[in-house]
Amino acid sequence: MIGYLIVGLISVAMTGAVALHVFDIARSIEADIHRQTVLKLKESGPVWASVRVDGRDAILSGRALLEPERRAASSKASEAIEAIAGVREVRDNTFAQFDSMAALQQVLIDACESAAVKLPGKWLKCAVRGRTVILTGAAMTETQRKNGAEKVFIAVEAMKAQERITDKTIAHYKSPEAMRARFIEVCDKIVAGFTLNWLKCDVDERKFILGGEAPVEAERKERVEQAKAILRAVKGVEQIVDQTGALPAVQSENVCQTLIDDLQKGRKIQFADDKVTIDAGSYKLLDALTIAIKRCFGLKIEIQGHTADTGDADTNRKLSKTRAQAVAGYLIKRGVSADQITANGYGGSTPLASNDTEEGREKNRRIDFAVSR
Repeated sequence: MIGYLIVGLISVAMTGAVALHVFDIARSIEADIHRQTVLKLKESGPVWASVRVDGRDAILSGRALLEPERRAASSKASEAIEAIAGVREVRDNTFAQFDSMAALQQVLIDACESAAVKLPGKWLKCAVRGRTVILTGAAMTETQRKNGAEKVFIAVEAMKAQERITDKTIAHYKSPEAMRARFIEVCDKIVAGFTLNWLKCDVDERKFILGGEAPVEAERKERVEQAKAILRAVKGVEQIVDQTGALPAVQSENVCQTLIDDLQKGRKIQFADDKVTIDAGSYKLLDALTIAIKRCFGLKIEIQGHTADTGDADTNRKLSKTRAQAVAGYLIKRGVSADQITANGYGGSTPLASNDTEEGREKNRRIDFAVSR
């Protein structure tokens, strides 16, 4: 009985030993197959795939970007691994992140545009070519450009689509201070560019504000449109506010005459040493007179030149007329209708004071304006 028991135990022990030996051989074969499949996958690719072995079966896994790329790469890898001795089957568990290039591009453009639309001013534009996201557009300042582009970069890169990003954005100004300086520069330029000084221009952040009262409505419209054309071309302008107005028209001869006379109280039009060229110091007065005369719609204005009653009378008449014509020319250049004004010279025939003193003679050398209908 004991002998039978010993024989049985020996038999069990031998069976177990054989089983362990067989298991060790199987593990050794599996390890060898795994080693060979890993090496083969490194040779054939793709880099995004990995392989493991279950018995004699090789299992491919990993994520490709596009489905067409996945199919081609996994097929190539499977063929290479199947050629390894001992491999019974290759199972393909790989998958693709996107079904097609069009699907990938749509995800990239959506991510880019979703971030871009949140930027102040919505200045950044997105485009996709292949796997490259192209950023374009013009920000107001360099800081705004950098911050905006960085936000879009982060949003696109979060898609993990193996994309490339090309930044072609620009900035109109280096800083907010540089932008404001440019706005003020243009404001000053358009005001300086007008022959009369009634137009005003101010800057409020990214807005231009036009003000002032024109002598007549037609001139107001013309000047404002000219100014707007220049201001619209300024990079970054958001709005042009027109607060200009027109002075009321003057249709009464007496009111018009008073308006002109009041401007000349304590002032007179002076001429340079050549006696016929208007002195630059009189331009401001002449500009004010221009505005007044334009308001006198439908009335005629005679520009009268006068001299002191010294020297040759004919020479004085010619000199006074030449001076009156010089004033008329100035007014016409600034928009007064040539049909509204005439220029005549009266020499020393109508003095205001005695010609016996220099003070009196100086008063008699003058330009008067006579209003009629």
